[in-house]
Amino acid sequence: MNLPQVFSLNNGHNVPVIGLGTFQGDEGNSKVKDAVKMALQLGYRHIDGASAYGNEKEIGEAIKESGIPRHEIFVTSKLAQTWHEPADVQKALELSLSNLQLDYVDLYLMHFPHAYKAGEQNKTIRHPSGNGKPVIDYSLSKRYPETWQAMERLVDLGLVRSIGLSNFNVLKMKRIFDIANIIPAVNQVEIHPYLPQQELFEFSSKHGILLMAHQPLGGRPVEVVRGSNEPFPTADLKARIRLLILGGTKGNSSGAEIGAG
Repeated sequence: MNLPQVFSLNNGHNVPVIGLGTFQGDEGNSKVKDAVKMALQLGYRHIDGASAYGNEKEIGEAIKESGIPRHEIFVTSKLAQTWHEPADVQKALELSLSNLQLDYVDLYLMHFPHAYKAGEQNKTIRHPSGNGKPVIDYSLSKRYPETWQAMERLVDLGLVRSIGLSNFNVLKMKRIFDIANIIPAVNQVEIHPYLPQQELFEFSSKHGILLMAHQPLGGRPVEVVRGSNEPFPTADLKARIRLLILGGTKGNSSGAEIGAG
């Protein structure tokens, strides 16, 4: 199976099919920087990041040091959950741009529909029980359509080329459609052989939205997520690889192509 090099978005821009994710890097992010530089040297042209990952400075340094012209690299960033107030959205992006040393990003996603309570400098407030979990701002979480409208203004300002969603289900996407002047170009969600997201794929395709997979080969559990310490199929690396190899052999594709959908 021959994969295309790019997918066309609903606004005419193209996104490279394969991107390098930068979630769950090392402490200090030196390995993240090295990974981005190596990926760019090997031919990757899509770097997927987020403010919440805490490594945009290192990503920006890697891009700058690569010497590759800016227009050849597709950069994704994401609005963190402590910046959902409409008045904060532009400030959040400008902070990311400063860290990335860029004038614009190619794709800006609302990382999650729900919002967290923000402390000083929009830092995440953690649960007082000490379990490490963020405190959800339930009132602001209901207002994500307003957050989307603030993101639309970023396109008008030329700070982003495309805007989209991340971790949205069908019902929440419909609420965005009700108020949107700009239809989301992308919805990035977890997709792999154990979670094919068929309903979401069909809905997104119907409305011209690219469903982008994160963790297509599976990923490391997030500690603060409920149940992350419980076994699940893709936590077994050998089982995961075996599944992908068998699937690829039957369909005359590589395991990575099967994982990527």
